[in-house]
Amino acid sequence: MVPLTKHHNTRYTAFDGKLYLELRPSLSPYWQARTSFQSKQATRSTKCVDLKAAAEAAEKWYLDIRYKLSRGEVVDVRYTVARAFRDFMKWQRTLLVTNESNEKKCKRYEDTWNVIKGFFSDLAVQAVTSASLEEFREWRLGNAKRALSAKTLHSDYILIRLVLKRAEASGHLKGVPTFPTLRLKHTSPDWFDIAEYRRLVKTSRQRCEEVRDRNPHHYLERRELHAFILMMSHSCIRVDECLQLTWSDCTEPIENRKLPFKKRTVLLNIRRGKVGARVALGMFGAVQALTILRELRTKTEGTNRLFSVSHRQAFAKLLEAAGLRRDNKGRLRNQKTLRHTSIMMRCLFERSLTTAELARLSGTSMVVLENYYLSHLKAQHIQQRYVEDAIRMLEQEMKASS
Repeated sequence: MVPLTKHHNTRYTAFDGKLYLELRPSLSPYWQARTSFQSKQATRSTKCVDLKAAAEAAEKWYLDIRYKLSRGEVVDVRYTVARAFRDFMKWQRTLLVTNESNEKKCKRYEDTWNVIKGFFSDLAVQAVTSASLEEFREWRLGNAKRALSAKTLHSDYILIRLVLKRAEASGHLKGVPTFPTLRLKHTSPDWFDIAEYRRLVKTSRQRCEEVRDRNPHHYLERRELHAFILMMSHSCIRVDECLQLTWSDCTEPIENRKLPFKKRTVLLNIRRGKVGARVALGMFGAVQALTILRELRTKTEGTNRLFSVSHRQAFAKLLEAAGLRRDNKGRLRNQKTLRHTSIMMRCLFERSLTTAELARLSGTSMVVLENYYLSHLKAQHIQQRYVEDAIRMLEQEMKASS
């Protein structure tokens, strides 16, 4: 056996640094052999825990590769899932230039890989089969620190499928295996009804007034949060779409000056939405949000964003203060609830909008709108709207007659 050169306790080299022996306890208890040739890198597990036995297996494997190369034979390089993921991420990075991918998506892929690489890292792409995917499911459930939902497992499978498809496109794999079928249970999102929404806005105003004089910095933060609530609940846009808005994306018609306050609108140019670019319609609450932000900002032009931070934690504190943190099913509410509330309010009170128009403005399909949002509509909601309209018309008639 050739002598080994020790670098540290988990790495040795031989043949003048051309053969590496490495031990990665977090991934495998066995010593791993690694070498390079013809601009390719080959890695193989020695299946040995003992260093001496691992060195003998690595030497035999290395000499076999060199013998094949000397005879002009093709050496089959083991293409692991870890290498496939690295190549997949390189390809994703190239898509950033054409806006076919984004940093948020790349970060989500990397976070998912950090969780599942303990199972797939040293596995060859050819070894990923339907049976191994079932084993991964058991491994994932057994190593989870808390109960996993079917949606989380589905996200894991999506990443592995994308990596394997990229390996197939690169010629390292002949076909992608059949993945297990997961039955995802989609529940309709929660929303604030009229009374809850009014309580939320009232509590937000009170919290702003509480710190107006004693803490100007907190007042600015809470005032911006109030503007965020108005913008979200009157425009049917998503949270990330709202946070990406700039002043140049907001276009108010000149006719707003002639119209009553509750009839004013603003066009919101969504450049990078979930379904691509689109233009959303903000109602009078969105116009009021812009007015509030102009009072807080010194620069309200160009590419400056409307909102400086996401306000995620501040909104959670506001929900706690208003007693609205959980819905009637015990689920935690968050900023997404504002989008769902906005869509439901349009369904209830904007009778001039058709379902197709509402689907277009909210950036979703008519099928999702019918099944996912309009399922909340009940006879009580329609009755409440009818009674409020009747009372409003009666008051207007009384004023006109007097």
